[in-house]
Amino acid sequence: MKKLNLSISKIEQMLKSQEIYNKEMRKNIYKELDLIKNNQSDNQLNLIPDNQLNKSKIYYRTENRRKRVKELIGYGKHTQIEIVNILMTEFPEYKKRSHDVLLMNLTKKHCYKSENFKKVTMENLNTKILSFRN
Repeated sequence: MKKLNLSISKIEQMLKSQEIYNKEMRKNIYKELDLIKNNQSDNQLNLIPDNQLNKSKIYYRTENRRKRVKELIGYGKHTQIEIVNILMTEFPEYKKRSHDVLLMNLTKKHCYKSENFKKVTMENLNTKILSFRN
């Protein structure tokens, strides 16, 4: 019965985080549509060629997301769902699944180094709070 209650609460948290994510995405979509309507004429989009993409900006955002994850896990006060909620609002260009995969990779011994982390992340079985292993 206790496991069932934990499962139900985890599902409720996941639904709430998905709802928050959907709300943020709707805002972003409408902002993008407004920009397109205001900046584009004749319904033509000006696509940026691959050779003109600012790759340093993409790398900068990736590094900022990793630093933020290190901070949040380092505090030792947040569950995975809470961290994903924070990341979805701060880094809306990533999908929810991308944040989930990043956090799951940090708990695997063969993946955490590829994400430039020095310690494996562990989840407390009782509280579900993420922290770094010593």
